[in-house]
Amino acid sequence: EIPKTITDQIQQYIQNESLKKKERKILELFIKASSYTDSEIQEICAAEGIRFIAQSVMKFMEEYINKLNDQGHDWIGFRVIGMSTY
Repeated sequence: EIPKTITDQIQQYIQNESLKKKERKILELFIKASSYTDSEIQEICAAEGIRFIAQSVMKFMEEYINKLNDQGHDWIGFRVIGMSTY
């Protein structure tokens, strides 16, 4: 089988998994660009009614990255560094 790009893998994951609205939006963001700052993620998500109230964007990203890695989706390649996610 031909290896899929990370973008293709993310799109396939979005289509095949039952995701929360916030998780889906975060993954869709990383199809469009490879890095975002905390404030960029907050602003984009807020425009669609997605809020980060109970926890910060970076805390959410760290937990979501760990969840994906635990599920065997280490292909995602996200890393939280300071106030940015790559």
